[in-house]
Amino acid sequence: MDTKRQRAKYAALLILGGVLGAGLALEMARTLQIRFSEEALLRYAQSTLRIEESSAQEIQAASDQFTGDKLAFCSDDEIGAMRRFVYNATFVKDIGRVKDGFVYCISSVGRLETQVQLPPPTISLIRPADGKRIDITPSNKLLLAPDSIGVILVYKDVSVVLNPVFYAQFDNPPMRASWLVRDPRRQTVGYIFGASEPLSAAEVVAGGLVERGGIIYQPLCSTVRLTCVVAAESLADMLTQRSGYYVRFPMTAAVFSATGALFGISIASTILLLYHRQRSFVYRLRRAVRRGEITCAYQPIVDLESGEMIGAEALARWTDDTGEAVPPDVFIVAAEERGFLGQITSLVLERVLSDLAPLLKASSFHVTINISASDLMDPRFIARVEQRLGQAGVPRGAIGFEITEHSTALKDEAKVAIARLREAGHTIYLDDFGTGYSSLAYLHDLHADAIKIDRAFTKTVGTEAVTASVVPQILDMACRLGLKVIVEGIETEEQAAYFRVACQGALGQGWLYGRPVPAGELIAVVAARGVGINDPVVDRSAERSK
Repeated sequence: MDTKRQRAKYAALLILGGVLGAGLALEMARTLQIRFSEEALLRYAQSTLRIEESSAQEIQAASDQFTGDKLAFCSDDEIGAMRRFVYNATFVKDIGRVKDGFVYCISSVGRLETQVQLPPPTISLIRPADGKRIDITPSNKLLLAPDSIGVILVYKDVSVVLNPVFYAQFDNPPMRASWLVRDPRRQTVGYIFGASEPLSAAEVVAGGLVERGGIIYQPLCSTVRLTCVVAAESLADMLTQRSGYYVRFPMTAAVFSATGALFGISIASTILLLYHRQRSFVYRLRRAVRRGEITCAYQPIVDLESGEMIGAEALARWTDDTGEAVPPDVFIVAAEERGFLGQITSLVLERVLSDLAPLLKASSFHVTINISASDLMDPRFIARVEQRLGQAGVPRGAIGFEITEHSTALKDEAKVAIARLREAGHTIYLDDFGTGYSSLAYLHDLHADAIKIDRAFTKTVGTEAVTASVVPQILDMACRLGLKVIVEGIETEEQAAYFRVACQGALGQGWLYGRPVPAGELIAVVAARGVGINDPVVDRSAERSK
C-alpha cells in the first residue's frame, strides 16, 4: 500500500514537473515570439519611414522648383515643366498653380476653364527651411478621379497631389502604418494617412514601443524632416501570424512546450533520484547501525616530551554494502541531521569496549570518544555509559569524551552535562578548539579538562601565517587555566618540536605518530612497546566529586 502511494506521489511529481516545464517553455516561446514580432514591426516602421522621407523630399523639390521658376504663371512652358516633373516622379501624381485659394492650372489637364477652389486645409505647419506655411488636406477627392482620395499639399502658390497608389504601401497585414507630420512649435502631430492611433505627440516623438488595448505601437520620426510613422500590430496577430522570417507561433509553442515538458520531467526525475538516493543512503546507514556494522579505527595519542603512546582517539568507520568506505564527515552529518547520531555513539562505545577492554583494564592506556550535542543533552547518556563500563569492568577514567565547540552552544545545559561526566571520572576534551565561537574564558566556565588544538593552527607552525601568532596565546592561556593540551594534525618533527617546547606536558596526535588503524594493529603496537602495562588507570571519580 505504501509502495503504491509512493509511486503515485512520484508519478504526480513527474507530471507536475512536465506541466511546469511546458508552462515555462510556453511562456518563453510567447515572449520570444513577441520579441521577434516587435523587431519585425520596427523594421516595417523603418522601411515605411524611408519611403515617407523620400516622398517628402520629392514634394519639397516640386514646391521649390515651381515656386521660384521664371516661367509665366500657368503658361504652356510652365505646364510642360510640371508635366515633365510628374512624369519622372515616383510619389507626385499631379502639380497645380494656386492663387488666392483657387487652382488655375494642373499638370494633368492644363489651364482650367473654371478655377477650382481648394478645400480648407486640415493641417498647417511651418516649414523649418524657410519658415513658410504648408497646408495639408489629407482626405480630398481628386479633380480627375472623384472616386479616389488623395493628399494635397500647398506651399505658397504650388499645390502637390500625392499618388493614391502610394498609400497601399502603408498596409502590410497583419501590420499597418500611419503617416504623420509633427509641428515642433505646438508639440503636436497630425495624421496624413492611416488610422489615428491613440498615442500622444510625446509618445510619437519618443519613438518607444507602446502597448495599449492589446495593440503594440512602434512610432518612429525622421531626424531630417517633419515626417513620422506609427506602425501597429495586435498581440493576437503577433502570436498567430508569421512575423518576418520567423515561423508561426503555434508551431514554435508546440516545439517549446514539448521540449519544456521533457526538461521539466528530467528535472523532476533528477530530484526524485537524488531524493531516493539520499533516502536510500540514510536507510542503509540506519540499517548498518541496527546491525552494528559501524567499526572503529584508532589514532594514537602520544606524550610529546617522552614520545610514549598514552592513548588513542576512537574514530567511527563505515563500509557500505558495495564495499565503499563512506567518509565520516558524510555519515556522521547525515545521522546528526536525522537525529540518530546517539546510536552511533553507543555503537562506538560498544566497539571500544569489545576491542580494547583487556588493554584498558590492565594499563593506563585511555581512549577518547567523540560525542555530539544530542548525547550531551540526553539525560540517559551518562547512565548507559556507566552501565556498560561496569559490565565490561573498564575504569571510568579510561574513557574520555571529545566535544566539539558547537555542541556547547547551549551553555547552561552543556555545563551541567559536562559536570556530571567529570564527576563520573571522565576526562572532557574540547575538540577542534579555536575554529568556533568559544573563548578560553568560556571554556573555563564549562570546566573542561583539556583542549585539542585544531590542525589548522598546527599547519601554521614554521610559517608567517597570521594564525601562527594566535598559537602562543592559546597555549599560554591554557597553562594559566590548568588545561591539558592535545595538538592535532602533527605531521612533521618541526611541529612536534615547537609544541614540545612551547607547552610542557602537551600531547600530540597526527600522522607523524601514526594514522588511524584497526584495533588489532593498535594492540600489537602497544604490546610491542609495553606501554603502561600493569599500570592501572586511577579512578578519579572520588577526586572529581570533591
